[in-house]
Amino acid sequence: MSWSLSLLAPQEPELLDALFLSVGRALHLANAYEGKCQYVLRVGNLITAHEADPAMTLEEVIASAPDDKLLGGTLHSLAAHAMGQTMDMNTLHKARQARNWIAHEGASIGDI
Repeated sequence: MSWSLSLLAPQEPELLDALFLSVGRALHLANAYEGKCQYVLRVGNLITAHEADPAMTLEEVIASAPDDKLLGGTLHSLAAHAMGQTMDMNTLHKARQARNWIAHEGASIGDI
């Protein structure tokens, strides 16, 4: 925390603690959203690979799955996937923008 680098104590330490606790919780939920999107796409890719060749072993199906991507790439792949046709991709992209704001600017409160 920035005040730890100076001799001045923060003006409102209780408020700052509450803010950082809330921001930390929001960041946790934002990261969980990204992980859940990756999981849904991963399962969809496994199902597609199995349906394409039912004779494949589980290990072969898992090995054929593409690598995970960042959230934007995951959502683009999900939109192109058959499962994506049933999803509201506009809402998912707005959630991605909100996640990015939380991750990159959510705790930007300026100098303390």
